[in-house]
Amino acid sequence: MAKSRTILLLVLYVIFLGTLPRSFAEEDLAPVPIPRATPVEDLLPKFDHQGMVISRSKQFEIIGGESKERGSAANLAEDIRDQFLSLLELEPEAVDQVKIRIHLKGKVGDPSPKRDSVIQISYQDTAFVVELFVHLAKGLNETNFRRSVTEALLYSGGLTGKKIDENVKYNIPPWVIEGLLEASAWQQKRAERKLYETLFKHGGLFTPDDLFSKNQADYLQTDSASKIAFRVSSGAMIMALTEQPEGKIAMRSFLAELPAYQGEMPDLLRNHFPELSLSTSSLSKWWALQLANKGVAPLTESLSILETEAALAKLLVAQVLDQKGAHQELPLRDLESFNELEPPEKNQAIKLMLSEIVQLSYRCFPSYRPLLNEYQFLLHQLSSGKTKDISQRLKTLEETRLNLVKNAERAKDFLNWFEITRARETSGSFDDYFKLKNDLKQIRKKRNDPISEHLDRIAPLFELPK
Repeated sequence: MAKSRTILLLVLYVIFLGTLPRSFAEEDLAPVPIPRATPVEDLLPKFDHQGMVISRSKQFEIIGGESKERGSAANLAEDIRDQFLSLLELEPEAVDQVKIRIHLKGKVGDPSPKRDSVIQISYQDTAFVVELFVHLAKGLNETNFRRSVTEALLYSGGLTGKKIDENVKYNIPPWVIEGLLEASAWQQKRAERKLYETLFKHGGLFTPDDLFSKNQADYLQTDSASKIAFRVSSGAMIMALTEQPEGKIAMRSFLAELPAYQGEMPDLLRNHFPELSLSTSSLSKWWALQLANKGVAPLTESLSILETEAALAKLLVAQVLDQKGAHQELPLRDLESFNELEPPEKNQAIKLMLSEIVQLSYRCFPSYRPLLNEYQFLLHQLSSGKTKDISQRLKTLEETRLNLVKNAERAKDFLNWFEITRARETSGSFDDYFKLKNDLKQIRKKRNDPISEHLDRIAPLFELPK
Protein backbone atom coordinates (compact mmCIF):
# COMPACT_ATOMS: atom_id res chain seq x y z
CA MET A 1 0.00 0.00 0.00
CA ALA A 2 2.81 2.38 0.92
CA LYS A 3 4.68 1.51 -2.28
CA SER A 4 1.61 2.26 -4.47
CA ARG A 5 1.16 5.60 -2.71
CA THR A 6 4.82 6.54 -3.43
CA ILE A 7 4.49 5.71 -7.14
CA LEU A 8 1.25 7.75 -7.36
CA LEU A 9 2.94 10.80 -5.77
CA LEU A 10 5.88 10.60 -8.24
CA VAL A 11 3.50 10.48 -11.23
CA LEU A 12 1.55 13.51 -9.96
CA TYR A 13 4.85 15.41 -9.38
CA VAL A 14 6.01 14.76 -12.98
CA ILE A 15 2.64 15.93 -14.36
CA PHE A 16 2.89 19.07 -12.22
CA LEU A 17 6.40 19.86 -13.57
CA GLY A 18 5.18 19.50 -17.13
CA THR A 19 2.52 22.16 -16.60
CA LEU A 20 5.04 24.75 -15.30
CA PRO A 21 6.40 27.49 -17.63
CA ARG A 22 10.09 27.57 -18.60
CA SER A 23 12.21 28.70 -15.69
CA PHE A 24 14.38 31.80 -15.62
CA ALA A 25 17.54 29.66 -15.62
CA GLU A 26 16.41 27.81 -18.76
CA GLU A 27 15.71 31.04 -20.62
CA ASP A 28 19.16 32.39 -19.71
CA LEU A 29 21.01 29.28 -20.77
CA ALA A 30 19.08 28.52 -23.93
CA PRO A 31 20.92 30.95 -26.29
CA VAL A 32 24.39 29.95 -25.03
CA PRO A 33 26.09 27.62 -27.55
CA ILE A 34 27.45 24.35 -26.22
CA PRO A 35 31.29 24.39 -26.34
CA ARG A 36 32.84 21.82 -28.63
CA ALA A 37 35.33 19.42 -27.14
CA THR A 38 38.76 19.29 -28.76
CA PRO A 39 39.83 15.74 -29.59
CA VAL A 40 43.00 14.73 -27.73
CA GLU A 41 44.50 13.48 -30.98
CA ASP A 42 44.60 17.04 -32.36
CA LEU A 43 47.00 18.07 -29.58
CA LEU A 44 49.47 15.26 -30.19
CA PRO A 45 52.39 15.20 -32.65
CA LYS A 46 51.57 13.83 -36.10
CA PHE A 47 53.44 10.63 -36.97
CA ASP A 48 54.00 9.43 -40.51
CA HIS A 49 55.44 6.24 -41.94
CA GLN A 50 58.87 7.66 -42.84
CA GLY A 51 60.30 8.35 -39.41
CA MET A 52 59.10 11.96 -39.13
CA VAL A 53 57.02 13.74 -36.52
CA ILE A 54 55.24 17.04 -37.15
CA SER A 55 54.63 19.00 -33.96
CA ARG A 56 51.32 20.42 -32.80
CA SER A 57 51.93 23.89 -34.27
CA LYS A 58 53.37 22.28 -37.44
CA GLN A 59 56.46 24.47 -37.15
CA PHE A 60 58.77 21.64 -36.04
CA GLU A 61 59.60 18.59 -38.13
CA ILE A 62 61.53 15.94 -36.19
CA ILE A 63 63.48 13.38 -38.20
CA GLY A 64 65.55 10.40 -37.03
CA GLY A 65 65.81 8.61 -33.72
CA GLU A 66 63.25 6.27 -32.21
CA SER A 67 59.56 7.12 -32.23
CA LYS A 68 59.51 7.93 -28.50
CA GLU A 69 62.52 10.25 -28.92
CA ARG A 70 60.84 12.07 -31.80
CA GLY A 71 57.65 12.44 -29.77
CA SER A 72 59.53 13.75 -26.72
CA ALA A 73 61.47 16.21 -28.86
CA ALA A 74 58.27 17.47 -30.50
CA ASN A 75 56.47 18.02 -27.21
CA LEU A 76 59.47 19.71 -25.57
CA ALA A 77 60.01 21.96 -28.60
CA GLU A 78 56.38 23.08 -28.44
CA ASP A 79 56.71 23.91 -24.73
CA ILE A 80 59.81 25.99 -25.44
CA ARG A 81 58.01 27.75 -28.28
CA ASP A 82 55.02 28.59 -26.06
CA GLN A 83 57.30 30.07 -23.39
CA PHE A 84 59.23 32.04 -26.02
CA LEU A 85 56.06 33.57 -27.44
CA SER A 86 54.72 34.32 -23.96
CA LEU A 87 57.91 36.08 -22.84
CA LEU A 88 58.01 38.45 -25.82
CA GLU A 89 54.21 38.66 -26.22
CA LEU A 90 54.50 37.49 -29.81
CA GLU A 91 51.79 36.14 -32.06
CA PRO A 92 52.53 32.67 -33.51
CA GLU A 93 52.68 34.16 -37.01
CA ALA A 94 55.88 35.95 -36.03
CA VAL A 95 57.85 32.66 -36.09
CA ASP A 96 55.61 30.14 -37.88
CA GLN A 97 56.56 31.19 -41.41
CA VAL A 98 60.05 29.67 -41.14
CA LYS A 99 60.07 25.94 -40.50
CA ILE A 100 62.46 24.33 -38.01
CA ARG A 101 63.65 20.86 -38.97
CA ILE A 102 65.20 18.89 -36.10
CA HIS A 103 67.46 15.97 -37.03
CA LEU A 104 68.11 13.43 -34.25
CA LYS A 105 71.46 11.73 -34.84
CA GLY A 106 73.11 8.75 -33.18
CA LYS A 107 71.89 6.84 -30.16
CA VAL A 108 72.50 6.64 -26.45
CA GLY A 109 75.95 5.22 -25.71
CA ASP A 110 77.65 6.48 -28.87
CA PRO A 111 80.91 8.45 -28.51
CA SER A 112 80.04 12.02 -27.58
CA PRO A 113 80.90 14.69 -30.16
CA LYS A 114 82.45 18.01 -29.17
CA ARG A 115 79.07 19.68 -29.70
CA ASP A 116 75.80 17.87 -29.19
CA SER A 117 73.83 20.31 -31.39
CA VAL A 118 74.52 22.40 -34.49
CA ILE A 119 72.28 24.86 -36.33
CA GLN A 120 72.40 25.42 -40.08
CA ILE A 121 70.42 27.93 -42.15
CA SER A 122 69.22 26.55 -45.49
CA TYR A 123 66.41 27.30 -47.90
CA GLN A 124 63.83 25.26 -49.75
CA ASP A 125 62.46 26.79 -52.96
CA THR A 126 62.01 30.44 -51.86
CA ALA A 127 61.68 29.90 -48.09
CA PHE A 128 64.22 29.66 -45.30
CA VAL A 129 64.51 26.47 -43.26
CA VAL A 130 66.33 26.28 -39.92
CA GLU A 131 68.07 22.91 -39.60
CA LEU A 132 68.88 21.77 -36.05
CA PHE A 133 71.09 18.67 -35.71
CA VAL A 134 70.98 17.05 -32.25
CA HIS A 135 73.21 14.14 -31.21
CA LEU A 136 71.69 11.62 -28.78
CA ALA A 137 74.91 10.19 -27.35
CA LYS A 138 73.77 11.26 -23.85
CA GLY A 139 70.08 11.19 -24.60
CA LEU A 140 67.92 14.25 -25.20
CA ASN A 141 69.50 16.70 -22.77
CA GLU A 142 66.71 19.12 -21.86
CA THR A 143 69.01 22.03 -20.97
CA ASN A 144 71.01 21.89 -24.19
CA PHE A 145 67.92 21.16 -26.27
CA ARG A 146 66.10 24.14 -24.76
CA ARG A 147 69.03 26.39 -25.66
CA SER A 148 69.23 25.07 -29.23
CA VAL A 149 65.49 25.38 -29.89
CA THR A 150 65.48 28.93 -28.50
CA GLU A 151 68.32 29.81 -30.86
CA ALA A 152 66.40 28.22 -33.75
CA LEU A 153 63.30 30.26 -32.85
CA LEU A 154 65.37 33.44 -32.86
CA TYR A 155 66.58 32.62 -36.36
CA SER A 156 63.03 31.75 -37.38
CA GLY A 157 61.70 35.10 -36.20
CA GLY A 158 64.63 37.08 -37.61
CA LEU A 159 64.41 35.46 -41.05
CA THR A 160 60.65 35.94 -41.43
CA GLY A 161 59.96 38.18 -44.42
CA LYS A 162 63.66 38.39 -45.39
CA LYS A 163 64.98 37.70 -48.89
CA ILE A 164 67.42 34.85 -49.37
CA ASP A 165 71.00 36.08 -49.69
CA GLU A 166 73.75 33.47 -49.68
CA ASN A 167 76.40 36.11 -48.91
CA VAL A 168 74.90 37.03 -45.53
CA LYS A 169 76.38 35.33 -42.46
CA TYR A 170 73.70 34.90 -39.83
CA ASN A 171 74.59 34.88 -36.16
CA ILE A 172 72.84 35.02 -32.78
CA PRO A 173 75.13 36.15 -29.91
CA PRO A 174 75.13 33.77 -26.93
CA TRP A 175 74.15 36.54 -24.48
CA VAL A 176 70.80 36.94 -26.25
CA ILE A 177 70.06 33.20 -26.15
CA GLU A 178 71.06 32.77 -22.52
CA GLY A 179 69.37 36.01 -21.53
CA LEU A 180 66.03 34.98 -23.01
CA LEU A 181 66.25 31.57 -21.36
CA GLU A 182 66.96 33.16 -17.98
CA ALA A 183 64.22 35.78 -18.42
CA SER A 184 61.74 33.03 -19.29
CA ALA A 185 62.82 31.02 -16.23
CA TRP A 186 62.36 34.13 -14.07
CA GLN A 187 58.89 34.70 -15.51
CA GLN A 188 57.93 31.12 -14.61
CA LYS A 189 59.54 31.42 -11.14
CA ARG A 190 62.16 28.79 -11.95
CA ALA A 191 65.18 31.11 -11.63
CA GLU A 192 67.43 31.22 -8.56
CA ARG A 193 67.24 34.61 -6.85
CA LYS A 194 70.39 34.09 -4.77
CA LEU A 195 72.51 33.99 -7.92
CA TYR A 196 71.50 37.58 -8.65
CA GLU A 197 72.22 38.58 -5.08
CA THR A 198 75.68 36.98 -5.19
CA LEU A 199 76.62 38.56 -8.51
CA PHE A 200 75.49 41.99 -7.37
CA LYS A 201 77.42 41.79 -4.09
CA HIS A 202 80.59 40.81 -5.92
CA GLY A 203 80.16 43.35 -8.69
CA GLY A 204 79.22 40.77 -11.32
CA LEU A 205 81.67 38.56 -13.18
CA PHE A 206 80.71 39.97 -16.58
CA THR A 207 80.38 43.57 -17.73
CA PRO A 208 78.09 44.52 -20.64
CA ASP A 209 81.15 44.72 -22.90
CA ASP A 210 82.13 41.19 -21.83
CA LEU A 211 78.65 39.94 -22.70
CA PHE A 212 78.65 41.52 -26.15
CA SER A 213 82.16 40.37 -27.09
CA LYS A 214 81.74 36.67 -26.25
CA ASN A 215 80.96 34.49 -29.27
CA GLN A 216 79.64 30.93 -29.44
CA ALA A 217 83.09 29.32 -29.42
CA ASP A 218 84.16 31.31 -26.36
CA TYR A 219 80.95 30.47 -24.54
CA LEU A 220 81.21 26.72 -25.20
CA GLN A 221 84.76 26.61 -23.83
CA THR A 222 83.90 28.22 -20.48
CA ASP A 223 83.40 26.16 -17.34
CA SER A 224 80.04 25.54 -15.65
CA ALA A 225 80.41 28.26 -13.01
CA SER A 226 81.27 30.87 -15.63
CA LYS A 227 78.33 29.75 -17.76
CA ILE A 228 75.96 30.25 -14.82
CA ALA A 229 77.37 33.73 -14.16
CA PHE A 230 77.13 34.54 -17.87
CA ARG A 231 73.51 33.38 -18.02
CA VAL A 232 72.43 35.38 -14.98
CA SER A 233 74.24 38.49 -16.25
CA SER A 234 72.62 38.06 -19.67
CA GLY A 235 69.20 37.52 -18.11
CA ALA A 236 69.55 40.74 -16.12
CA MET A 237 70.45 42.57 -19.34
CA ILE A 238 67.44 41.21 -21.25
CA MET A 239 65.05 41.99 -18.38
CA ALA A 240 66.52 45.48 -17.99
CA LEU A 241 65.65 46.13 -21.64
CA THR A 242 62.23 44.48 -21.80
CA GLU A 243 60.92 46.01 -18.55
CA GLN A 244 61.25 49.55 -19.88
CA PRO A 245 58.16 51.36 -21.26
CA GLU A 246 57.47 49.83 -24.68
CA GLY A 247 60.44 47.57 -23.95
CA LYS A 248 58.93 44.41 -25.41
CA ILE A 249 58.02 46.16 -28.64
CA ALA A 250 61.59 47.42 -28.92
CA MET A 251 62.92 43.95 -28.09
CA ARG A 252 60.85 42.37 -30.86
CA SER A 253 62.20 44.81 -33.43
CA PHE A 254 65.73 44.30 -32.08
CA LEU A 255 65.47 40.50 -32.43
CA ALA A 256 64.01 40.81 -35.94
CA GLU A 257 67.15 42.65 -37.10
CA LEU A 258 69.66 40.71 -35.01
CA PRO A 259 70.47 37.54 -37.07
CA ALA A 260 71.78 39.42 -40.13
CA TYR A 261 73.35 42.34 -38.22
CA GLN A 262 77.12 42.69 -38.72
CA GLY A 263 77.85 45.90 -36.78
CA GLU A 264 78.60 46.73 -33.16
CA MET A 265 76.05 45.53 -30.60
CA PRO A 266 75.77 48.83 -28.64
CA ASP A 267 74.83 50.61 -31.87
CA LEU A 268 72.03 48.14 -32.60
CA LEU A 269 70.70 48.43 -29.04
CA ARG A 270 70.83 52.21 -29.24
CA ASN A 271 68.75 52.13 -32.43
CA HIS A 272 65.95 50.14 -30.83
CA PHE A 273 66.14 51.45 -27.25
CA PRO A 274 66.78 55.19 -27.70
CA GLU A 275 64.91 56.15 -24.52
CA LEU A 276 67.63 54.51 -22.40
CA SER A 277 70.42 56.71 -23.82
CA LEU A 278 72.51 53.57 -24.05
CA SER A 279 76.00 54.84 -23.51
CA THR A 280 78.50 52.45 -21.94
CA SER A 281 78.07 53.94 -18.47
CA SER A 282 74.28 54.23 -18.54
CA LEU A 283 73.89 50.66 -19.83
CA SER A 284 76.11 49.40 -17.01
CA LYS A 285 73.97 51.27 -14.49
CA TRP A 286 70.72 49.77 -15.84
CA TRP A 287 72.30 46.33 -15.82
CA ALA A 288 73.57 46.66 -12.22
CA LEU A 289 70.20 48.03 -11.08
CA GLN A 290 68.45 45.01 -12.56
CA LEU A 291 70.82 42.65 -10.73
CA ALA A 292 70.10 44.49 -7.48
CA ASN A 293 66.31 44.40 -7.94
CA LYS A 294 66.21 40.70 -8.78
CA GLY A 295 68.52 39.88 -5.88
CA VAL A 296 66.32 41.42 -3.18
CA ALA A 297 64.88 38.68 -0.99
CA PRO A 298 61.11 38.79 -0.36
CA LEU A 299 59.76 38.65 3.18
CA THR A 300 58.24 35.24 2.44
CA GLU A 301 61.67 33.68 1.85
CA SER A 302 63.10 32.14 5.02
CA LEU A 303 66.79 32.01 5.80
CA SER A 304 68.49 28.71 6.50
CA ILE A 305 69.74 27.80 9.97
CA LEU A 306 73.32 28.76 9.12
CA GLU A 307 72.24 32.04 7.52
CA THR A 308 70.03 32.90 10.49
CA GLU A 309 72.82 32.07 12.92
CA ALA A 310 75.32 34.26 11.05
CA ALA A 311 72.89 37.20 11.00
CA LEU A 312 72.03 36.80 14.69
CA ALA A 313 75.67 36.54 15.75
CA LYS A 314 76.42 39.74 13.85
CA LEU A 315 73.59 41.81 15.34
CA LEU A 316 74.38 40.75 18.93
CA VAL A 317 77.64 42.71 18.71
CA ALA A 318 77.29 46.41 19.59
CA GLN A 319 79.38 49.04 17.81
CA VAL A 320 80.53 51.55 20.45
CA LEU A 321 83.21 54.21 20.83
CA ASP A 322 86.05 53.72 23.29
CA GLN A 323 87.66 56.48 25.37
CA LYS A 324 89.89 57.48 22.43
CA GLY A 325 86.91 57.81 20.07
CA ALA A 326 87.73 54.69 18.06
CA HIS A 327 85.08 52.14 17.09
CA GLN A 328 84.96 49.06 19.28
CA GLU A 329 82.97 45.84 18.96
CA LEU A 330 81.29 44.79 22.19
CA PRO A 331 79.41 41.45 22.15
CA LEU A 332 76.31 41.10 24.29
CA ARG A 333 77.76 38.00 25.99
CA ASP A 334 80.38 40.28 27.63
CA LEU A 335 77.72 41.49 30.03
CA GLU A 336 80.09 43.19 32.50
CA SER A 337 81.67 45.40 29.85
CA PHE A 338 78.26 46.06 28.37
CA ASN A 339 76.92 47.30 31.72
CA GLU A 340 79.89 49.63 32.11
CA LEU A 341 78.73 51.71 29.12
CA GLU A 342 77.26 55.14 29.74
CA PRO A 343 73.42 54.97 29.93
CA PRO A 344 72.80 56.91 26.66
CA GLU A 345 75.31 54.80 24.74
CA LYS A 346 74.02 51.59 26.32
CA ASN A 347 70.38 52.39 25.53
CA GLN A 348 71.26 53.29 21.95
CA ALA A 349 73.05 49.96 21.46
CA ILE A 350 70.09 48.04 22.95
CA LYS A 351 67.63 49.96 20.79
CA LEU A 352 69.59 49.10 17.65
CA MET A 353 69.76 45.40 18.60
CA LEU A 354 66.01 45.27 19.22
CA SER A 355 65.31 46.83 15.84
CA GLU A 356 67.57 44.37 14.02
CA ILE A 357 66.06 41.42 15.89
CA VAL A 358 62.58 42.45 14.72
CA GLN A 359 63.80 42.66 11.12
CA LEU A 360 65.50 39.26 11.37
CA SER A 361 62.33 37.69 12.81
CA TYR A 362 60.54 38.26 9.48
CA ARG A 363 62.83 35.89 7.57
CA CYS A 364 64.61 33.81 10.20
CA PHE A 365 64.49 30.02 10.29
CA PRO A 366 61.28 29.12 12.21
CA SER A 367 63.18 27.37 15.04
CA TYR A 368 64.89 30.67 15.87
CA ARG A 369 61.74 32.68 16.60
CA PRO A 370 61.45 31.57 20.27
CA LEU A 371 65.13 32.42 20.72
CA LEU A 372 64.64 35.88 19.23
CA ASN A 373 61.70 36.48 21.58
CA GLU A 374 63.93 35.52 24.51
CA TYR A 375 66.67 37.90 23.35
CA GLN A 376 64.11 40.70 23.09
CA PHE A 377 62.93 40.03 26.65
CA LEU A 378 66.50 40.00 28.02
CA LEU A 379 67.37 43.25 26.22
CA HIS A 380 64.32 44.96 27.71
CA GLN A 381 65.36 43.68 31.15
CA LEU A 382 68.89 44.93 30.59
CA SER A 383 67.60 48.34 29.51
CA SER A 384 65.60 48.70 32.73
CA GLY A 385 68.59 47.70 34.87
CA LYS A 386 67.30 44.23 35.84
CA THR A 387 70.39 42.07 35.29
CA LYS A 388 69.54 39.11 37.52
CA ASP A 389 70.11 35.71 35.82
CA ILE A 390 70.69 37.42 32.43
CA SER A 391 74.23 36.06 32.11
CA GLN A 392 73.10 32.46 32.66
CA ARG A 393 70.15 32.83 30.29
CA LEU A 394 72.47 34.20 27.58
CA LYS A 395 74.70 31.14 27.96
CA THR A 396 71.66 28.86 27.65
CA LEU A 397 70.61 30.62 24.46
CA GLU A 398 74.10 30.21 22.97
CA GLU A 399 74.09 26.49 23.76
CA THR A 400 70.70 26.11 22.09
CA ARG A 401 71.95 27.94 19.00
CA LEU A 402 75.05 25.72 18.90
CA ASN A 403 72.88 22.58 19.02
CA LEU A 404 70.72 23.89 16.17
CA VAL A 405 73.80 24.47 14.00
CA LYS A 406 75.22 21.02 14.80
CA ASN A 407 71.91 19.33 13.97
CA ALA A 408 71.68 21.24 10.69
CA GLU A 409 75.19 20.20 9.67
CA ARG A 410 74.48 16.60 10.67
CA ALA A 411 71.29 16.58 8.59
CA LYS A 412 73.15 18.05 5.62
CA ASP A 413 75.88 15.41 5.88
CA PHE A 414 73.28 12.64 6.04
CA LEU A 415 71.45 13.92 2.96
CA ASN A 416 74.74 14.15 1.04
CA TRP A 417 75.61 10.59 2.10
CA PHE A 418 72.15 9.35 1.13
CA GLU A 419 72.34 10.94 -2.33
CA ILE A 420 75.85 9.63 -2.99
CA THR A 421 75.14 6.06 -1.90
CA ARG A 422 71.86 5.90 -3.86
CA ALA A 423 73.30 7.29 -7.10
CA ARG A 424 73.24 4.86 -10.01
CA GLU A 425 74.90 7.06 -12.62
CA THR A 426 77.07 10.16 -12.78
CA SER A 427 75.32 13.50 -13.13
CA GLY A 428 78.00 15.17 -15.25
CA SER A 429 78.05 18.19 -12.96
CA PHE A 430 81.82 17.92 -12.47
CA ASP A 431 82.74 17.20 -16.09
CA ASP A 432 83.85 20.78 -16.64
CA TYR A 433 85.97 20.67 -13.50
CA PHE A 434 87.83 17.55 -14.65
CA LYS A 435 88.25 19.02 -18.12
CA LEU A 436 89.76 22.19 -16.68
CA LYS A 437 92.06 20.14 -14.45
CA ASN A 438 93.34 18.14 -17.43
CA ASP A 439 93.78 21.28 -19.52
CA LEU A 440 95.87 22.90 -16.79
CA LYS A 441 98.10 19.81 -16.64
CA GLN A 442 98.80 20.06 -20.36
CA ILE A 443 99.72 23.75 -20.23
CA ARG A 444 103.46 24.10 -19.96
CA LYS A 445 105.25 27.34 -19.40
CA LYS A 446 107.37 28.30 -22.39
CA ARG A 447 111.04 28.73 -21.50
CA ASN A 448 113.14 31.06 -23.63
CA ASP A 449 116.63 30.40 -22.24
CA PRO A 450 119.35 29.19 -24.72
CA ILE A 451 119.48 25.64 -23.34
CA SER A 452 115.70 25.16 -23.67
CA GLU A 453 115.72 26.54 -27.23
CA HIS A 454 118.55 24.13 -28.17
CA LEU A 455 116.68 21.16 -26.67
CA ASP A 456 113.50 22.15 -28.55
CA ARG A 457 115.45 22.16 -31.84
CA ILE A 458 117.03 18.74 -31.37
CA ALA A 459 113.98 17.03 -29.80
CA PRO A 460 112.42 16.11 -33.20
CA LEU A 461 115.62 14.18 -34.10
CA PHE A 462 114.89 11.65 -31.35
CA GLU A 463 111.21 11.11 -32.24
CA LEU A 464 110.29 8.03 -34.25
CA PRO A 465 107.96 8.63 -37.23
CA LYS A 466 104.40 7.43 -36.75
